[in-house]
Amino acid sequence: MSRRKAAGPVISRLVPGSRKSVLPGPPQNLTEKKMPRPTGILTAATVVLLSLTFISGNAFADWQRVRNVEGVVVHTSPHKDSALRDIRGTVTLDAPLSRVLALFSDPAQLVKWIDRLKQARQLSGNRDDFFLYLRFGMPMGTSDRDVVVHFKRNSENPSRVIYKGEKAEGQTARNGAVAMTQFTSTWIFLKKGDKTEVQYTQFSNPGGLLPAVLVMPVATDMVLNTLRGLKKQFSR
Repeated sequence: MSRRKAAGPVISRLVPGSRKSVLPGPPQNLTEKKMPRPTGILTAATVVLLSLTFISGNAFADWQRVRNVEGVVVHTSPHKDSALRDIRGTVTLDAPLSRVLALFSDPAQLVKWIDRLKQARQLSGNRDDFFLYLRFGMPMGTSDRDVVVHFKRNSENPSRVIYKGEKAEGQTARNGAVAMTQFTSTWIFLKKGDKTEVQYTQFSNPGGLLPAVLVMPVATDMVLNTLRGLKKQFSR
């Protein structure tokens, strides 16, 4: 004669104020308070605001001011995968946009205002799309650096003109100079009535074995002095 296996332990709880035991079960008569769902317009507005907050925070939070001399303000920001930093300088020139662009697009005038520039030569192209050979002198007895930069005008707005430059592929060093391994720059010219605001952002790696701790002060001063030199062209 087989015996039934004893049932597992039954867990019970006492109802307050009573000796009755109640088996556990699903909650009785529990109601969940539902929050009203946001409307489509509210949801879209929230997403836009959050996106703008995220973008603005990432775009501006990392820039640190490092120079403020004679109306030229310079900021630096970390650059991805490099100990070197992006550098941005701004200045307002006492000259109309047309005069500033005429000076900027004349290679023969560049050595007069770009800091440490020893040689500039247009290799090919036109006013809106051109290749420039640039050779810079370096301090501390180090070799000159050179680079071929491809510049393009990226704006059709006559009051906001943008030129972007990037190191051309296949460049080799010339006449004993060391070829720069990286070079990017952005020039933004903004019409401000009879004046022009200039924003210059650049990142460069001079190549060789120079440590970042020596390169960054020189590169930062070059941006500062370049914009100071540009300003002096219109203050005579």
